[in-house]
Amino acid sequence: MVEILSRAFYALHDTKTPVIVGTIAMGLNALFSFAFAALFKQIGWMPHGGLALANSFATALEAIVLFLVMRKRLKGIEGNQIMRGVIPSLIAALVMSLSIFGWLYFGKDFNLWIISIVGVILGGGVYFVVLWFLRVPELQYMVSEILKRLKLSKTPS
Repeated sequence: MVEILSRAFYALHDTKTPVIVGTIAMGLNALFSFAFAALFKQIGWMPHGGLALANSFATALEAIVLFLVMRKRLKGIEGNQIMRGVIPSLIAALVMSLSIFGWLYFGKDFNLWIISIVGVILGGGVYFVVLWFLRVPELQYMVSEILKRLKLSKTPS
């Protein structure tokens, strides 16, 4: 979202806003990194998880600020259309998270490589399937285009 919003500002010939917001977000990322890493270490978790959370949190704040500024500058953005994409994504992310937590619980005795590989495949697969069942138009369009290209690229034997 940050990439798209930054490019939208550049298209409006505004290079200052994304740079200023990005600089503030980078500072917050550093601050959050120290705080979350220390917090994670204090509660017995691995501190690098705090770094990942700090980066995600700072980037989310950056995206929100850029979105709000862009909405004000354009005097509105189609919020209903955006929510039609956000809500299915959140539902799919929740189901994906639950499936991965379930896998981590039941697969805790497996080798770390197996846990990781199956977790990635399971998470991605569940996310895809949930979005497919929710009939997200962008996903259905993407799949139909891929299938179209695969059919065209096959040569007769």
